[in-house]
This record gives sequence, C-alpha cells and structure tokens, in this order.
Amino acid sequence: MDINQDMLDGALKSLFSHPTLKRAPQMRRLLEYLAVEELARRGDRLTGYKVGVEALRKPNDFDPSSDASVRVEIGRLRRILAQYYFENPDEPVVIEIPKGASRLKIIDRDRQLASIDHAEYLSRPTSMGPSIALLPLEHNEAIEDAKLLAMGLREELVSELTRFREFHFVDASGVDPRQAPERICAHQLECEFMLASRLITESEQSHLRVTATDIHTSKVIWTNRFQITRINLDIIEVAMSIAHQIAHALARPTGALGIAAVKKRLHKPIDTWNATDCILRWHLYRLRERGPVMHKILREKLRKLLKKDPGFALGYVMFALLKIDEVVYRLNPEGTPTEALERAAFLITQAIGTDPDSAFAYYVKAQCNYFMGEYEDFLFCIDQALELHPHSVELQHHCGAFLCFYGDWDRGLVLLERAGMKYHPGVGYRLAHLIIEYFKTNDPEPGRMLLETTYIPEELSVANVVACLIQIKAGNRKAAEKYLIKAIEIEHGLKRELKELVPLWFAHKPLADKILQDLSQLEQTTGVVIKLR
Repeated sequence: MDINQDMLDGALKSLFSHPTLKRAPQMRRLLEYLAVEELARRGDRLTGYKVGVEALRKPNDFDPSSDASVRVEIGRLRRILAQYYFENPDEPVVIEIPKGASRLKIIDRDRQLASIDHAEYLSRPTSMGPSIALLPLEHNEAIEDAKLLAMGLREELVSELTRFREFHFVDASGVDPRQAPERICAHQLECEFMLASRLITESEQSHLRVTATDIHTSKVIWTNRFQITRINLDIIEVAMSIAHQIAHALARPTGALGIAAVKKRLHKPIDTWNATDCILRWHLYRLRERGPVMHKILREKLRKLLKKDPGFALGYVMFALLKIDEVVYRLNPEGTPTEALERAAFLITQAIGTDPDSAFAYYVKAQCNYFMGEYEDFLFCIDQALELHPHSVELQHHCGAFLCFYGDWDRGLVLLERAGMKYHPGVGYRLAHLIIEYFKTNDPEPGRMLLETTYIPEELSVANVVACLIQIKAGNRKAAEKYLIKAIEIEHGLKRELKELVPLWFAHKPLADKILQDLSQLEQTTGVVIKLR
C-alpha cells in the first residue's frame, strides 16, 4: 500500500506527542529510523546488527546473537504503538510492528477497514493445540459508552489471550451467539471450546458475563460475572483489567481451558504426544508430578519435538527449566551441574530468539543466570520479564521471591505484596514468605502458622532448611532438628552438603552467612552433624 512522505510525517508527528515517546528519545529515534527505511523500501534488508548500530548507536562490534537489546527495544516500541492506536482509533495512518518482525508495517486505515475479512482477524497457529472460538460480545449498540467498552474489551481480550501460544483463539465474530453457534464453531471453525460474553448496561452500572463451554459435551467449564461502574469510567483501564482476569483464569495451562483440555487427553500414549500435550503435561509435572519418571519422559519428548519443530519457543523454555531441575532437584542429571546450567542457558537463548516477547522466557533466563552466579544478567532479565508482562501476579511473585533470595528485600517484598499470593499452594510462593518471616519480622508466630499450611516437597532440601530456621526462631528445637535431618538426608543422597546448598539458593552473602551461622549453632546444641565448618 503506497504511503507518501506527508502521510508518514503526519503519523510520526502524532505518535511523538504520546507521553511515553516524549520521555524516550531512543524510542523516537528507533521509530523514525524504521519509518525512513520502510519508506525508502529498504525494510526487507534490515538486520539486528544494522538496527543496533545505526538506530540504537551500538558499537561496531555489537553482536545481536548474544545481546538481545535490539529485540527488547523493538518489543517495547511494538507495545507503545499498539497502545497509541487503541487510544486513538480514528488515526488515518497506522504504524505497527507485526510480532516476530523488526520492520514497520504502515497502513492506510481507511483502505484497510474497507477490506477487512473477519475470518483473518485472528490467525490460527500451526500447532495441534485446543481451539477456542471467540464469539462476538453482545451489547446494546445504542449506548455509546457500552459500544466503546465492548470494542475495548474485545481488543484487549484478543491481545491477552494470544499471549498463550498453546491454544488456538479463533475469531467467530461473524457468528450470531443467539442462534445455536455450537454447530458452526465445531464444524466450520473446527473448535473444541467456545467463549461467549454479554454486556448488560443499566443507568449507572454494566454487568459483563463471560462463559467458556466445551462444545462437544455442552458443559460449561468456566463462567464469571464482572460489575462495572459507569460513573467516571476509564474504558481503557477497565478493559485491560477485565481482559487480564479472563485470560489468566482461562488460558494459562493450569487455567480452566488447560485443565479441561488435559483431562480429555490424559490417556493418550506418550508416543502420540504433540506440542500441546507436552505443554499441559509439563505444567502438571511442575504442580503435582515432579519426579524422575515424568521428568525423563518430558525431557526426551521435548528433545524430539524441538528437533522436529525448531520454532517451538515454549518448548525451549520448558526444556531449560527441566535442565535447571537437574541441578536444583538432581533429577536424571546428564553431566555436571555446570553443564546442565550451560545447556539451560543455550536453550533459553533459543527461546528468546524465537519469541522475543516471552516474559516467561526472560524469567527462566533470570533463574538460569541466578544459579550460574551471573547476577547482573539476572537483574536485567527480571526487569525485562516484568516489563513484558507487568500484570501477571504469578510472574510478580516468582520474580519477587528470587529478588528476596538475592537480597533485594525492598523490591522483592513490593512484588510479593502486589501479587498477594502468600497462601498459594505452590512451594515457591510459601518458601519466599517463610524466609521473609524469618529475616524481616521479630514475631515468630506468623512464620510458624504459615509453616503449618505449607507443603514441604520431599525432594527440595532448601524448603526443609527454611522450615528448620522458622522452628529455630519459634524456639521449637525438636521440630527444627527434624527438618534439619531431612535436609541433610536429601543432600547426602545428592552427594552434596548443606554448605554447598545455602550459597546456591541465597545469593546475598550476608544472608547466606546468617543462615549457615544459625544452622551451625543448632548443630552445636543438637549434636546433628551438618559439616558446615
């Protein structure tokens, strides 16, 4: 589509008035550079090196294969552009950066709107995952802010749902939800599930009901109702908040869609697993079945899948975490811990190269850097993960926990409190809060009560060490001794000693020294041989 210099200049002038771009001269420079290259028809010749050196002023020896900063900056610019055009739907010229690309796409919106094909609104991925039809949001079109809210919710929901690559989200906006849409969604769109929503608007409030249904069984697998106050309504903020809640409840692999899908696939033989089966099984492994048998099965299956499909970005992330588990849990180790972590680092670099907008990948890279002792890179990856997906409470909690282990109490506590998942059943969440109770409070009782509701995995010695510390603080020597002996037995079975474990988990040396000192004192009073000195 032909765009002339005047049209482009007008579009850039409007964009440069955006508050975010006003405060980010590097982003403005990057946008202007990409626009000039596209207008000069050189966009197809752009490389990461060229963008880094010419637009971001990197040195001539810049290596984009080892430095992800170009991909990160382009990802930031992509999100700024998307937000601007959501806020300004009447702009005649749209500038966007398609996912996976680094060149601009410049669109004359009037021509585009005249030729939209609803069937292409959401592209269908090539993986074999469950498909979910997104029906149009029913609303009263006569009420202007209801119409705007419905449009905003639709846009934000699409944006949030498509973060989850293990599912297909198929546009069904041409289907009438009032006339038995199941047949069309099942047979024409080939979908397994269906998501319907209805917005009822009253004088001062609107009520949104969202329902996910298994089309083949007609069973409702999830439903929720949201109440929206229309006084001083911030449509963008409300749309973003509700869309995030819906996507989080439905589309994460342990959400309603993931659980419903895996239940239907539980008895499939391992030889027939595809990428989605692997993803869902992997999440069950992380939550319930972490052990040597499932670890080995998943590792071998992922190895084969990635060989067959090198574009399976999430597969690299999962494989990297399985390699980290070889170090943390000593599950089926292949070589030394150092070799396992180096392999994990290679895999996660592949994941980010394939999907540079994956917040989960950056979090796993942070975890890998942490256990390798590369703390500057660890902090950088934590920042990138949180920037890519700032609303994820699970990500906030994971990152907050590791920041506390690192010794950055202030920031770690802020993230943990923001996430508000203190009583989540996952051991990582409880472990973070237990160590905080031990180091940051004087009252031992909350820590002891929290410990009573915490699941301590048999294979995770550091959790037993933290439980021991809590009992020391509470004055329960016998209980502390029990946890300590369990931790020593685990480490002995792994041919390690606690003095190796504590620095692995707690990067802040004063923190690690305090733990070792307290355990040493317990050794002297109980006679339990810890071999810390």
